[in-house]
Amino acid sequence: MKKVFDHPVQGREASQRLLQLRQGSRSVASFAVEFRTLAAESGWNEEALQGVFQNALSSELKDRLTSWEEPANLDHLISLAIHMDNRLRERRRERGTRSFATPPYESPAATQSSLPYPVADPCLPDDPPVPAPVADPCLPDDPPVPAPVADPCLPDDPPVPAPVADPCLP
Repeated sequence: MKKVFDHPVQGREASQRLLQLRQGSRSVASFAVEFRTLAAESGWNEEALQGVFQNALSSELKDRLTSWEEPANLDHLISLAIHMDNRLRERRRERGTRSFATPPYESPAATQSSLPYPVADPCLPDDPPVPAPVADPCLPDDPPVPAPVADPCLPDDPPVPAPVADPCLP
């Protein structure tokens, strides 16, 4: 039975598929699942897998990753790429443009990573500045704030004792 149904992708075939694999329009989280599956079957070392993973990402993500310090290992690279991809997709949704398909499912493990990297992407433009509020000349000024009134339920401050004369001083 195992000979008929069990055909895992291993060794050379996994290596070939890894080299052909591309993110395309799918989310990095979705892409990373397939990448990790093939990576486990390939037997490649960590450094080679990092290079192949980064090369398979979209051009936009590759460009953004170049401005960051190189991650220490494949897990950090994947976490950083997922974080950047999620932010780019979020910004596109906020702006109403959709150059990537919205992923139907994001793995909670993929989106809740503790990155040792800065959260802000220096390549993304800042949100436009919010203008300071301006007083409306047609509205009345704010009413004056009344002075605090002593609370009759609270005890008064204790009396300060008068200085006592020192009999030893002239």
